[in-house]
Amino acid sequence: MTTTETILKGARALFGVAILPVGYPVQQVTAAAAAAAAPLVQGTAFAVKQDLFLTAGHVIPSGLRTFEGVLLLGMAHLNQPQALVQIRTLVARDDELDFAVLQGSLVQGLMEPLGIDFRDPVTGEDVITVGFPLPEEKGPLEDRTVNLILRATKGIVASRVDGSRWFEMDAQFLPGLSGAPVLAAESGKAIGMAQAFVQFPASGRIMSAVLGRSLALNTLASRRAELGL
Repeated sequence: MTTTETILKGARALFGVAILPVGYPVQQVTAAAAAAAAPLVQGTAFAVKQDLFLTAGHVIPSGLRTFEGVLLLGMAHLNQPQALVQIRTLVARDDELDFAVLQGSLVQGLMEPLGIDFRDPVTGEDVITVGFPLPEEKGPLEDRTVNLILRATKGIVASRVDGSRWFEMDAQFLPGLSGAPVLAAESGKAIGMAQAFVQFPASGRIMSAVLGRSLALNTLASRRAELGL
């Protein structure tokens, strides 16, 4: 699979996670209504099944008790309207591993869930992260417009850390990339999920460096039945 094919495959599963104001009516939600209701995009999520979506746990506010105000805003594909998912419930959340599984339904548009490869990521293999970091949000809260910009980052699995539950990628993760899939460049399947970046400050004549940190999805292999994966 070429780099372009891998990126396009990932894009069809991608969503920006928007948290609507409490009390906003979402029964007749559309992408235009969501934008007008001033969603604040907190991070990225991706479809792993037609009704299941994976994101970083810290993207979802910890005190949230109802999830009808959580929307996933995607892109327009194949002459379809902008993809939009209405979240119904939180399936699982793990604060230690920093992931959340959301259940919802596609309201409009087109999406294609990503396959997960539950194998162990190999140090040195080529990977690509796709997501919606740094979305453009304009206007006051009561009349906000949101422009999701697809950004792809290519690199390698640079190192394994913390008992190999996480791995580092030799590229910087931008704010808003949390929850984005890390794809094996060759197969286009998700092997990780972006969560944070690790910064190594400069000391003397040594240059500073930044690595992207991702959860290795093979960490979830033993919980596939529990999580619905």
